[in-house]
Formats: sequence, C-alpha cells, structure tokens
Amino acid sequence: MEFGEYVGTERQMGEFRVRASAAEVFAFQINAILHELKGQSHRLYDGFIMQYGWGPIFVEDLPGEEDEGILTLRTPDYQGDAGNERTQDLTIAIYTYAQQMQFASSCGERPQDLHFWQDVLAAPGWEDFEDYRLQRLDLSAEQASGWMVIPVDWEFGETVKPEVVEYVPAWKVAQVHPSATRVLMLPAWSGVEVRDGRVTRVVEWGDTDGSERLIFPTHEGDD
Repeated sequence: MEFGEYVGTERQMGEFRVRASAAEVFAFQINAILHELKGQSHRLYDGFIMQYGWGPIFVEDLPGEEDEGILTLRTPDYQGDAGNERTQDLTIAIYTYAQQMQFASSCGERPQDLHFWQDVLAAPGWEDFEDYRLQRLDLSAEQASGWMVIPVDWEFGETVKPEVVEYVPAWKVAQVHPSATRVLMLPAWSGVEVRDGRVTRVVEWGDTDGSERLIFPTHEGDD
C-alpha cells in the first residue's frame, strides 16, 4: 500500500530533540504523538516506551547519535520481522491503529486490548486460506490474544484440536492476511468471516447456546 510522501518532524522536549517520521497523510497523528510525549518530557530517556494501539513506540538514540541529545521514535517493523526488527517509519503503526479503532466503532463495539506479539491459534494450512473465519475466545493467558483462525466452513465455536493447532503471533497473521488486521481489537465472542480478501460478516456469537447477533455490516454499503 502506498501512502505518498514521507516526512520527518522534530520537537524539543526538555533536554532532548525528539524525531518522528511517517507518511505526510498522518501528520496530525504524528503531532498528537509528539504532543503526548512532550507532556512526559521530564520522564524521557533512551529506552522510554509509549504504548500505541497494539504495539510500542520506542524512544531511543540511534547508533552514531549517542550522547547528542537526539531521540528517535521507532516501532516494530510490522512489514518485516516485527518480533525482532524496528523501523523509524511510523506509518504502518499509525494506519493499523486507526483501522482497528475505526472498525470496532463501526461495529458498535468497545475495543478490547491486543498486543502484536500475542498468539493467535491457527488451524493447519491457515497461511493458504483464501476464505476463512476468525473467532475470539475469552482466554486469560497473557500470551494468548484469544483469536483463532479456522476454515470458513466451520461453525463459530468449533476449535482446532490441541495436537495440530499452530501458535502464530498476531502481527504475522495480519501480515499474511491483511484483511484480518482491522478486526483484531474486536472483543471476545466476536466472529469474523473473510471472503476474497474482504471482511463480509461479523457476529457476536454465544459461547453456550450457539446464537449469533449480526454486528457488521450494519446497513447496505458497509465494507
């Protein structure tokens, strides 16, 4: 996906100059992030972390800029190996957060926390699914997102057998299936159907009686 021109912004915050970069279309969000950090300027240091949506923004000095009073904002590289790599381009982090919040709102649901590193339980062959379903269970384990990827012809509530289930970080699922990205902050007991790369239906399903309540689309033209 192309976002247009890439721009950088600097702000003086106490003893530090803080740099942030993203696509120009997200200039408002960059300024909002910097404004929030400025309110914490007395606490800034190399290694400070600000939570932003499903992932962190790292505030750190870069190699070659140590002791120069310059801090740069970076996020996990959601287009690369997000578990181990970072990027100065905040575009994808901002875009992802906006997508997730807007979609939850369009479904009339309150977003439920998710961390990019949390596991999604996946049925074998999940990477090759053209059509599929996602369902979020009410799980309390810290490593678990609650989400499960299942074949599109399964009923909501059917689960993958423990002996064949795959544990996949949420960022990897979003990378392989971009259409899943925006639904990942929906709350527990949400069921999502994806066909031809599009979210076609979202329901709230009953964990005991199998009932379903349609929450997306809410009217003709939703997409």
